[in-house]
Amino acid sequence: SAEESKTRSVKSFKHEATGKPCSGGRFDLSHLNPCVIELIYWRDTRKSGIVFGSVLAILLSLSVVSFISVVSYASLALLALTLSFRLYKNILQAVQKTQDGHPFKEYL
Repeated sequence: SAEESKTRSVKSFKHEATGKPCSGGRFDLSHLNPCVIELIYWRDTRKSGIVFGSVLAILLSLSVVSFISVVSYASLALLALTLSFRLYKNILQAVQKTQDGHPFKEYL
């Protein structure tokens, strides 16, 4: 009888905010954006790997150095990537003798 009342109380437990019954410790993902759900369920492994890998790298770096250092190193890496891409495009234009212009012209 005591065991029965425990099971009934667990089965009839409802979430305070929504009033919906809880499903035994599972999360209700219906309110999330479908893109986020696709990431969580790893439907596109490449996107999920990039997102969760970068989040893991950020969290690991935050455990070692300060937030300002993480932001500054990330900005420095982004600057190095854009400068190397610009240099690559300039060399490619010189070799092919084309007049394509600035590679980031549409963003400026």
